[in-house]
Amino acid sequence: MWPDITSVIVQGITGSYARSQLSMMQATGTPVVAGVTPGRGGSQVLGIPVFDTVADAGMTPGTFASIAFLPPRAVRDGVTEAIAAGAALVVIPTEGVPVHDTLALRHAAEVAGTRLVGPNSAGVLLRPGLLLGGVAYGYTTPGDIVVLSRSGSLSHEVVASLTAAGLGQRTIAHVGGDPVVGTRMRQVLASISPRDEIRGVVIVGEIGGSLEDECADQMERLGVPFVVYIAGQTAPPGKRMGHAGALIRHGGDSAAAKCERLAAEGALIASAPWEVGPLMAGALAERDREPVMTLNLEEQR
Repeated sequence: MWPDITSVIVQGITGSYARSQLSMMQATGTPVVAGVTPGRGGSQVLGIPVFDTVADAGMTPGTFASIAFLPPRAVRDGVTEAIAAGAALVVIPTEGVPVHDTLALRHAAEVAGTRLVGPNSAGVLLRPGLLLGGVAYGYTTPGDIVVLSRSGSLSHEVVASLTAAGLGQRTIAHVGGDPVVGTRMRQVLASISPRDEIRGVVIVGEIGGSLEDECADQMERLGVPFVVYIAGQTAPPGKRMGHAGALIRHGGDSAAAKCERLAAEGALIASAPWEVGPLMAGALAERDREPVMTLNLEEQR
């Protein structure tokens, strides 16, 4: 589902937000081994050595991930550096990255074989003990549910609902709230194989774009319950609601239209974040219920 990551670096590690996220990552056992801030090489942050460049950190290509807490103007150069050094995964929390920079980075990542998440991402929980960012930190519990989201704050609420219903999470990915993102929800689902042994998928969407609709063709292939919550039921057309990508450009971008299309494919639709856990629990209970054996009296005569 995700690259096989054995170590993590933090770009922009000396910033205050990066420090707070680093402390959460360390608390989960995430193997953060290095930080990068130009001009601050030789220092330390929370016990992590800091280098001037990603190359200086001496990471083994294809085995490490980077989370890049960089200002918008520095994202393109910083992430390009991580890709060139062989990062298997790069997560970009930064909001306000120019769209053309994102497009250039997405192309560079595809050529290099790097998985790119974001921009404007709250982070990714690849598996228990491997957190990049702070997505749903404090609400998660190990399990076999996949959560894909366009909203960081709603990710917290939905994961809390799942945990309260006794359902743990295998992976949680906030793909980002921008109109153009490095990894789309469908790409994550398409990478899931039978050996991943997931039991359900939760999609947390918003108005605007087509990321949620693209997941429909994966429902039959995966053969597990899908629960969908789409925020923005009362959002007016033409007005951006929160994220840059949350904008109804035509009728098909509305929350109601997305819910209707996904329900037609068999998804269960939640009307509020706290309904997600109970809906998924009910779907799994129905799926796991043993068939009732009945006696055919006509055959016994």
